[in-house]
Amino acid sequence: MNEEQLHDQFGAEAETQAVAVSAMSCPTTVSEDVCIEATVTITPTVTSGPPLVLCRGPLRLGRCPGTPSPTGTCNFSVQQNLCVEVPLTFDASVFATPGRVVCGAPLPVACPLRCIRICGVIVQGAQSSDVRFAQDINTARTVFAQCGIDVTPGPLITINAPNLLDLDDRPCNLGQTPTADQVQLFSNRPPGCTSMDIVAYYVRSLRSTFNGCAAFPPGLPGFVVDNVATGLVFAHETGHVLGLVHVANPANLMNPIVFQGNLTPAQCTTIQSNSLVSGC
Repeated sequence: MNEEQLHDQFGAEAETQAVAVSAMSCPTTVSEDVCIEATVTITPTVTSGPPLVLCRGPLRLGRCPGTPSPTGTCNFSVQQNLCVEVPLTFDASVFATPGRVVCGAPLPVACPLRCIRICGVIVQGAQSSDVRFAQDINTARTVFAQCGIDVTPGPLITINAPNLLDLDDRPCNLGQTPTADQVQLFSNRPPGCTSMDIVAYYVRSLRSTFNGCAAFPPGLPGFVVDNVATGLVFAHETGHVLGLVHVANPANLMNPIVFQGNLTPAQCTTIQSNSLVSGC
């Protein structure tokens, strides 16, 4: 099965798949200057090595000259200056505990969302309509809500371009040089749809044999879907436009073969940082 060809085996099931919602937190960073004191104790040690015994002069008969040691041992002192290097590593452990909570006034609305807007272009002859466009928008809205993002519809138009009905998008790689067909198709943007909007193009088929392709000319963010693309393919290609790449997890929206509507917190962070996402 080619990339994103879900219609026959997985399309209907995927579109009705419940989407697992992951809550987003609000990470931040704080800092404080800290002076750390340390007490260093140096304990001297002296270790003697094995003695080296040498004979000095010839063997003599008789007692040793001088006064005998009362202990039978010889004791003397030596001294040596030392330079002691002490490697130190200063570190800190941090524990945070919740402080007091000040409650604001309750509001009868959800938390403010960030938004993307998707416009639509139907190539005349493709099996699409305003109903399908609305259904695709609703599927994308359900998927990206788990990232705190709403998907709103922009203008939808139909163009007469029979030469683009079966679009040459080959090889359909992100970042590829757009084909002549892609350049011509993506030059058609609905009135009122700006470069900060994503445009979904509906064609009959793609020469790459995929059901969707998100390779677009610079400054014209958008993607193409064919007649059999599901709402999840629509959301998958939107994810590409927002900076997501393919992953191996088959339950994830961005799996290239069989996918569901799930996104990870890391993917949500990538989407949130995309310049096409703005305040609603």
